[in-house]
Amino acid sequence: MNLLRGLMLLFAFVVSTSALADAQLYSGLGIGASDADAKPSNVRNALVAKGYDVQSVSVDSEDSGWRFLVGLRFTDVWAVELGYIDLGESTTNVVGNVNPTETAQFTQDVANVLPVMPRGITLAGVARLSMSQLGAQGAMGDKLNVALKLGMIDADSEREAAGAAGQTEVDASPYYGLVLGWEFTELWRGVLGYEVFNMADSTEYWSAGLEYKFPYAGN
Repeated sequence: MNLLRGLMLLFAFVVSTSALADAQLYSGLGIGASDADAKPSNVRNALVAKGYDVQSVSVDSEDSGWRFLVGLRFTDVWAVELGYIDLGESTTNVVGNVNPTETAQFTQDVANVLPVMPRGITLAGVARLSMSQLGAQGAMGDKLNVALKLGMIDADSEREAAGAAGQTEVDASPYYGLVLGWEFTELWRGVLGYEVFNMADSTEYWSAGLEYKFPYAGN
């Protein structure tokens, strides 16, 4: 995690220096849908291991999410992106036979084992190629492009059940993605993305958004 934060500081330093003279800065905003691979059996097994009589567990791990990013393109292909993403929350319902004197402890134990979806700062390397670079012909080849992302998320996800605060999951973990882009103009690009965030419960994120490329001398 310290390495990731160090790289973030390095990114901020590069953006603030003369490196911008030879690179293009862009920003993006997107919204989408997230879906975590959260298994009710994991919640049930964790509570049964503590001695609780759990009758049923259901998990709704689909939600909406959003993200903001700032990118720095060094060449026609390579770029680096720093951003923030919030993939929403999962909802879990637990039904069990609990002694009234154990209700508070049961609620706390439930909060500690709830599935979570990540939110936090991201840093990724990006390789983007236009369809013309991949051999496509015509105007569409210049406007349509595909980007591969590989990065890390410094995630901070909280748990809460009936007012009880559970264990906070703080983790630096990898993620990867595939993004299709369409160049509307020289400065505006529309994007459709698919990303996977590998925390305790792997979370898929489908998104759509817009990116703005700030003009610079190299354009």
